[in-house]
Amino acid sequence: MFVYRNIQASSRQMLTATLVTILAIWLTPLSVYADPATGVHQIFLPVVTKTEVIPASEPACELNDQEKRIEELFRTHPEQQRATLICNPTLASVARARAEDMGRRAYFAHVNPDGQGPNYLVRQAGYVLPDSYSQEMSGNNIESIGAGAADADGMWGPWMGSEKHNTHLLGKTDFFAEQIQYGIGFAQVPGSPYQYYWVFISAPSSP
Repeated sequence: MFVYRNIQASSRQMLTATLVTILAIWLTPLSVYADPATGVHQIFLPVVTKTEVIPASEPACELNDQEKRIEELFRTHPEQQRATLICNPTLASVARARAEDMGRRAYFAHVNPDGQGPNYLVRQAGYVLPDSYSQEMSGNNIESIGAGAADADGMWGPWMGSEKHNTHLLGKTDFFAEQIQYGIGFAQVPGSPYQYYWVFISAPSSP
């Protein structure tokens, strides 16, 4: 945007002095126009305005309805020990892919038919896990799985009834309590052995 200012001088010397002063202050190019009919000099001063750059927001988790219900149960459980809970889109994407893969390839395990476990798959997706977590291709320090339940409430009950899954999902040890980032995956695969597959992944914040 440009703002135009009119300056009328009684003599060429005054105009010259004015121009020198303005140049010294603004240190920016000027345009001068003299109207021969009126003798009025116009000086065009560009006014630089600051444009604020707003950083793009972090990508959000795109959970389906069943995943959102697990999220609600997970976040609001009275025994949840994690002080902070953050849905991470990378973990959510891996969790969904894991659920779909189990149904599509008809297996139910933390390790897929290629010998790849959740630690490996999360790292391959670009999420940085602590070096202390298993580096084995089949390693798992982050995942709980379930199958057969047609809805989230039906899956949550068995998970809460299992000591290992309960401890993981509710962060009941220091190890799991620091895993404040999470992703949830659900897939319905007709014709597969269990038809419904569930995956919960949690991890410490990626550095």
